[in-house]
Amino acid sequence: MMKYGILIALAMFTGQLKAQHTLTGKIVDTGRDAIPYASIQLQSEAKGTLANEQGEFSLVVPALPALIQVSHLGYESVVVEAKNDNTFVVELQRSAVVLKEIAVSADYPYHLMKQAFEKARRERANTHYGKAFFRQKTQSDSLFTEFSESFYEVKFSSKGIDSWFIENGRYARRKGEKGDYLFSFTNYSYLTGGFLFYQEKIKDLILPVNPAVDKYYDLEIRNYIQSDNGELAEVYCTPRAPYKNNAMEGSVFINTTTFALQSIRGCFKNAWGVTFADKDIEVKDPLICFDIAFRNDHHHGTTVLDYMQVDTRLRYAKSDVFEKIAHVNSVLIFYQIQKQQTEEKFEKVRRKVKDIDTIKKVKYNPAFWKNNAIIKRLPDEEKAIEAFEAANSFGNYFNNPN
Repeated sequence: MMKYGILIALAMFTGQLKAQHTLTGKIVDTGRDAIPYASIQLQSEAKGTLANEQGEFSLVVPALPALIQVSHLGYESVVVEAKNDNTFVVELQRSAVVLKEIAVSADYPYHLMKQAFEKARRERANTHYGKAFFRQKTQSDSLFTEFSESFYEVKFSSKGIDSWFIENGRYARRKGEKGDYLFSFTNYSYLTGGFLFYQEKIKDLILPVNPAVDKYYDLEIRNYIQSDNGELAEVYCTPRAPYKNNAMEGSVFINTTTFALQSIRGCFKNAWGVTFADKDIEVKDPLICFDIAFRNDHHHGTTVLDYMQVDTRLRYAKSDVFEKIAHVNSVLIFYQIQKQQTEEKFEKVRRKVKDIDTIKKVKYNPAFWKNNAIIKRLPDEEKAIEAFEAANSFGNYFNNPN
């Protein structure tokens, strides 16, 4: 159910009217805990942002007052009116959990999953275009070893991202000295751009939304949630024994009336895509998790991709030499949905294309990045950026900060 919320002002100040305004705030639940990755959409146009891991956000709006819609799976959406540039808090209430009076058959979750697969496959030809922002950060233990931000134009469908075109980007990587054993990816963006929302044919990896789901998974319905778009079923997908090493485990949220996918949240418990030039380095306890959300775009009357978050955690070690913890996190947010774009400029997302080669296609512009972040940066991210900038790593790519 959509609600109209009240903004809770944290700081009171006024200033002169400007051509545009930057709204800043935080999304919390009723216990005042932050809600990460909440969607914040401007009502007057197909434009928005995403809250960061601490629930904080900033959004540039053309004029005030402005109506913004705040939503997150599992919470009731609200529309709030921002009348000034004050920092504010938006509180979301948990969505109602629907209690079923009639027992559901064991076959029902398989029916839902197959209907969701068929719907996604039918709608594959419906191509969408949007502006997207990508951020990736890599750490070895607590040290930032890699940081990347890019603005893309993206072509996508119900199957996943088809192709994209970089407009602006910056990339910096700490160049390890002998014995440092720093961790970094060469093409981490492929985990976002190359991920499929459903599978028609099973190859190396297995995703829950596929036509033979009953072969690969045990399914159960964990919850029914009432959302703005109707009732959602949370279908939990547990890989069967022969497939546990290469199948995603997690939840798929499906609209029980339209069979539209609303969210995919799951993890792979293996080290696919993680390799080292030094063959003596061993990967331990890898976990690669995906959080994918869709939303209704009322400006275009369709369901579109809202964001994709990929989080990788593992330990890597060399016998009697070292053991370190690696953590890589990336998020891609669609902050603006567009009409059809010129096809020639888009490039297919390919696994063998290195992220640094993509970034090198655009010239690093420090002025552009000064106050230009779709997702509000965390304090440790700001410190990492300052260190990389001081060492002129952006643009030179491998200069080490002190």
